[in-house]
Amino acid sequence: MQLCVVYQALESEITAHEPLMETVTNMAHHMVAKKHPAVHEIESKLSSLMSDLQRLKELTAERKLKLTDAVESQTVCCCSTKFFTPQAVSITSSPIKDITAK
Repeated sequence: MQLCVVYQALESEITAHEPLMETVTNMAHHMVAKKHPAVHEIESKLSSLMSDLQRLKELTAERKLKLTDAVESQTVCCCSTKFFTPQAVSITSSPIKDITAK
């Protein structure tokens, strides 16, 4: 469950920066529209920024899936080991002939 908290913190961090990213993107589009002298550099940086943001979101989604799978696997393992407690094993491992011999 600790991993889920880490993922939620990462997701919250990304979400918290989205307004800033939107402001930067809007400013870059405005500068391009106004034919800023560094228009080619602005377009290049904006493209790189948007690509990096998209990749970050993809990696975050992949991490979420992996963490969810890990938690589910751990839950299944924990539940299945409850059926094989030492008491259950000792009861089932007793030979039937010993029980009927009494």
